[in-house]
Amino acid sequence: MKQSENKTKKLTFPKELFIFVTQKDRFTTVHLLLAIIISIFLVESFIMGILLLLPPLSSVMYVFIDSILLVTFLFPVFYFILFRPMQLLLQKYADNKEARKESMEQSRTLMETAGDAIICLQEGDIIYEWNKKAEQLFGYTMKEAIGKQLHPLIVPERYREKAAKGMEQFFRTGKGHLLGKVVEIKALRRNGTEFDAEISISAMRVNGIWKAAGIIRDITERKQMESNIRNSLEEKELLLKEIHHRVKNNLQVISSLISLQSSQIENKSPAEVLDESQNRIRAMAFIHEKLYKSSDLAKINFGDYVRSLTEYLMSAYQISTEKITVKIDIADVALDIAFAIPCGLILNELISNAFKHAFPGDRNGEITIMLVRQEHGLHLLTFKDNGIGLPSKVKLDKSDSLGLQIIDSLVKQIGGTIQVKKEKGSSFEIKFKKEENKDG
Repeated sequence: MKQSENKTKKLTFPKELFIFVTQKDRFTTVHLLLAIIISIFLVESFIMGILLLLPPLSSVMYVFIDSILLVTFLFPVFYFILFRPMQLLLQKYADNKEARKESMEQSRTLMETAGDAIICLQEGDIIYEWNKKAEQLFGYTMKEAIGKQLHPLIVPERYREKAAKGMEQFFRTGKGHLLGKVVEIKALRRNGTEFDAEISISAMRVNGIWKAAGIIRDITERKQMESNIRNSLEEKELLLKEIHHRVKNNLQVISSLISLQSSQIENKSPAEVLDESQNRIRAMAFIHEKLYKSSDLAKINFGDYVRSLTEYLMSAYQISTEKITVKIDIADVALDIAFAIPCGLILNELISNAFKHAFPGDRNGEITIMLVRQEHGLHLLTFKDNGIGLPSKVKLDKSDSLGLQIIDSLVKQIGGTIQVKKEKGSSFEIKFKKEENKDG
């Protein structure tokens, strides 16, 4: 059916051949041409009439005059029918060529200033466009890339066979499963390193031949950010579970402390018992307050915590800085909640005991608290005062003092050891090894 239509199709000529000046002035031009021809014919007739009235001329003279008149007649015909249309065609061709040149320059500027790599391919997986961003991204210059096959340059070897088959199908049929989609791939740099990339492929059909344009973007930083966000979410999810677990443990600790304190109620006033319980609970609350204000919800700066605890206890026991000076020498040590709460409770007992018993009457003194990080995860927590010291008969593991019993229990909880010295006051040295994910 199509063949018969092609056979009966009439030949057509460019419209420009029938437009003398412009489409708008077509009829005006034709009228002008007719007026010129009639004018020339009238002038020629007038001249011939005059010649007839003159004496006879030679035949050569008649031929010369006829030739001049013929040329005068044919010149406007030649100009308007042949020369002017050809001039218009040439002008239009020049204008189109300039427009194409300007369009190509704009396209090249857009490609060179694009923030993503732009690569154009033709049949055979051959590169024919390669912008500056592609040079920066893959390490090949335009001169090195154009005319080469794409996949050996930027596709990791393990993916090349599959990618080559896909492009071969595209150049044959113009179809492909990646067309019109944005997909993530692994790309290869000139130095052999791989990176995460995002690619979008578009199809073009030029003179019956399929061509492809690919826009490629480096998404390494974005992938890293996504990974960090996922890790952060997982960490916070684990942390929430850990917080629930710690709250349960802390409530158990509070219950145990109150139970131990109740055994002492006969020897102390109820108000004193409640004050001591309040201080222990407050020591634990400081831990959670520091965690809440910290950027790291799993660890706290133990030095800041000890300073806050000391200020609170000095206020609670109404101790002036002129009577007792507290020196805190703790480096930049961060403890997670599994170690921070036991160590905080230990210091609460030691500081409270020193405030109540180490400096009786008007005696002034000094307390020093240190935490040093040693090799292989070992930590040394030291508390010492220059007060009256502990009684010589006091033994930590066999003491009737609730505070010392609590200290002994907490040291065992963190898997540490404690050494008590009674020279020039009291000194407690607690060594423990900080392990990851230590269960409190």
